[in-house]
This record gives sequence, structure tokens and C-alpha cells, in this order.
Amino acid sequence: MIPFRLISAYRATLYRVDGDGLVAEFRPGRPAPEVDAILNRHRALSAAFLTAWNPRSRPQPQRVNQIRERRLEQMVRRAGLVFLPGEGADATGRWPAEKSLLVLSIGRDAADRIAAAFGQNAYIWLERNRAPRLILCR
Repeated sequence: MIPFRLISAYRATLYRVDGDGLVAEFRPGRPAPEVDAILNRHRALSAAFLTAWNPRSRPQPQRVNQIRERRLEQMVRRAGLVFLPGEGADATGRWPAEKSLLVLSIGRDAADRIAAAFGQNAYIWLERNRAPRLILCR
């Protein structure tokens, strides 16, 4: 069971992606027209915002997180998927920003598997013309 305080923190996090010159900042449950612009530019109907940092929201040394980040990028590349760099930043500043990827045109099942492979509690699911959604993994 994921503690409510963590779910609240994930919902309050500001997620940011640089989409080839289009920058989008978004939060779950709130309209995100900038995300739609990125999805449209890449002709994607959906995307997942995934991280490999801090599994189960337990802080890891930066070097460990960087290694995990490279493994995530390799996994996504091997799957033939396109991604854009991003990060999730705690609005209060108490938790360091986590490097993330906006993985375009990925299916929900694949996003679930990747999040699980990296021990994540949740990720953000994005669909064109819909507010981003927080997806809990367990």
C-alpha cells in the first residue's frame, strides 16, 4: 500500500518536459495544453512520464540514480520508442528533482512494466486532450 502522504506528494509535484523547443509543465488532474502540443508535434496519442530514480520513493545516492536513469534510457531505446527529457520537482523543494523521460506512443501495459522494473510507486499517463493522470503501480 502506498502511503497517502506519498500519493499527495506525487499529485503536488510539478512535472516538466522539454519537447524539442516546446516546454511543458504539468500536474496530474489539471489541463495541460503544452503537453498536447508536444504530443501533436510527435503525432503521439499518448505518453508516459517515467523515472528510474529513487525506487519506492526511497532516496538513493545521485550516482546510483544516474546509473538507473541510463538503464531506463537504454530500455526505452531498445524498445524503439522516442522519448524526451524531463524532471519531476517537489513544489516544496524538500525533495530533489528527479530526472525523468516522457516516453511517446508507449502503451499502458509497457509503461506499467517499465515502472515496475524500476521499482516505482507511480507514473504519469498522458493522453491528447485529457488532463494528465497519476497511475499507481501497486
